[in-house]
Amino acid sequence: MSDLKDLAFTVQSAVDAPAFETLARKAVHRRNRRRVSVAAAISTVVAAILLVTTVNPHSNDAPITPEPTRTPAPTAPGSDKKGQAFAYDSTARLNSTVLTSPTRWAASWSHCPSQGAECEFTAVLGLHGRVAFAPVQSQMYMLLRSRDEPMLASPPTQGTTENWSDGALIRLTERGVVRTRLRHVAASQTFQDDEILTDEWGTISVINPKTSTMRDLTFPTEVDASLARGLTRDNTGRWWLLSGGIRSNILWSEDRGKTWQQAPLDPDHDAADLSVSPNGKTVVATSTVDESNPQALATMKVSTDAGKTWTVVTERPAESRGGPIAYDDGTVIMFGPAAGDTGVARYRITGNRSQQLGFGPGESAGLATTNQLTYALDLRGGQTRVGISSDRGGSWSYFEPR
Repeated sequence: MSDLKDLAFTVQSAVDAPAFETLARKAVHRRNRRRVSVAAAISTVVAAILLVTTVNPHSNDAPITPEPTRTPAPTAPGSDKKGQAFAYDSTARLNSTVLTSPTRWAASWSHCPSQGAECEFTAVLGLHGRVAFAPVQSQMYMLLRSRDEPMLASPPTQGTTENWSDGALIRLTERGVVRTRLRHVAASQTFQDDEILTDEWGTISVINPKTSTMRDLTFPTEVDASLARGLTRDNTGRWWLLSGGIRSNILWSEDRGKTWQQAPLDPDHDAADLSVSPNGKTVVATSTVDESNPQALATMKVSTDAGKTWTVVTERPAESRGGPIAYDDGTVIMFGPAAGDTGVARYRITGNRSQQLGFGPGESAGLATTNQLTYALDLRGGQTRVGISSDRGGSWSYFEPR
């Protein structure tokens, strides 16, 4: 019952929200820069069966061997049947995923019938062996994480203030699906510990799961948060992000947005990627030589003392094929071209150098970690699987989050 109380709608005076088309236009440039996988990335059509395999860490071409078809996981009360059928269609492709544990996750699925045609989307929440599917819609679902809880946010479908009423926040509890109306309220410069920051809709927004509201985040005049990306919260409550166009910086706040500290990333190139370890001590940030290809690295900086000092990594792969990602013990792991360009290799970053540890899992995207688990989308085959590793990418097992 407490879940429902926490989600009870709080009556607030609404303010004029920006037209959603305006937000979408603002998001286009950033989405194009950071997009590493969408349904169009893989066009091969495969049967929608559950695949589970372990990859030999010394092979990029480990076979993808399907096991016998398994019974789909039971659905929770409130799950959408059309969304379930959509996700299990052989043309559905996995766009992104968020894991907090092997049994608690969120995933976004899409279907784009042909080039230039309108895509459709659904999303799935998994909780301890049960799943819940979201309704099919024309806008991609946003995957959010509030500490250990994954959740979904659905944008409004039209561009007027009134149409913010069809935005929604979707959560999965032990009782079933809880869907609440997502309201737009007045902007603020600060945020609370239990609120979520996101830049998925073109501006930096704050989502409050308890009141099911969203608002724009403003910054002090001396802080340049333009073209922000890579928003990440560590377990101490600090929020981190990358900002700036050609002159890129690393920003973080320890006081809920009242003030922001910053460190220069690259004076000549766009920001690319940011990873912060759960304890907030290890931070790795990269810039790119080509904004249309974030994998081509210009600069990599690492801090192992929560941003007090930074090391420029000078000996490293020229391209990222996954990551880099930061761990609590100061370790940084990334995937890149193997020596002699013989495949994808796994690298450990120490000081200003990288060391090749072995081969990686092949083509993947969205590499992330909970510190105990490392996970990524598998781009091989039909783009329907998530790889999970408990040894920082040395070996992988796979599952389909649906």
